[in-house]
Amino acid sequence: MGDDVSILLVDDDQICRHGVKRALAKQGLSNQVFEARQGIEALEMLRGANGHKGIPRPFTILLDLNMPQMTGHEFLRELRDDPTLHDANVFVISMSVNSADMKCCYEKNVAGYVT
Repeated sequence: MGDDVSILLVDDDQICRHGVKRALAKQGLSNQVFEARQGIEALEMLRGANGHKGIPRPFTILLDLNMPQMTGHEFLRELRDDPTLHDANVFVISMSVNSADMKCCYEKNVAGYVT
């Protein structure tokens, strides 16, 4: 991932967000990381809505599935239905090893599923 690719980290758990950011830094990645606590906030950030400036393209999304208000599955559905965001690169980072979760995510064209 080049330095010019922004990362949107979508996870309701602050400790998990911190861990992912630490892992990225440990790998020498210095990409700008934006954080969203849940799917609705992430969509607002991507769309530049409700006071959010908007995340510059190109970007990659690191997505948790189990979140309040809007789950990762609901976020993916909304993202793929949006004509300006449908082609976003998404990697799911989840503790779920449920094959139905994985299948659903890959049907929504995620680039990867990491447990």
